Amino acid sequence: IVMPEVDGLTALKTICGKTPVKSIVISAHDHPDLRAQARKLGACAYLVKPIGISDLGPALSQAASSFN
Repeated sequence: IVMPEVDGLTALKTICGKTPVKSIVISAHDHPDLRAQARKLGACAYLVKPIGISDLGPALSQAASSFN
C-alpha cells in the first residue's frame, strides 16, 4: 500500500482504469477497509506480509480462474 511515488491502491486504480488486469495486492497492512478498497478496485486477493506459497498459490489460482 505504501510506495515511493504513489500508494498501491492509487496505482491499482490507475492501472485497472487503463486496461483489464488481474491483480493480487501484497501488503504489510492488515486492515478491513484496505482489503475492501482493494477488492472494490478489482484485486483478486489481498495478502498480508509475510506470505508463503500456501498463501500465494490459492490467490494465483483465483486470479487465473477468472480468465475462464
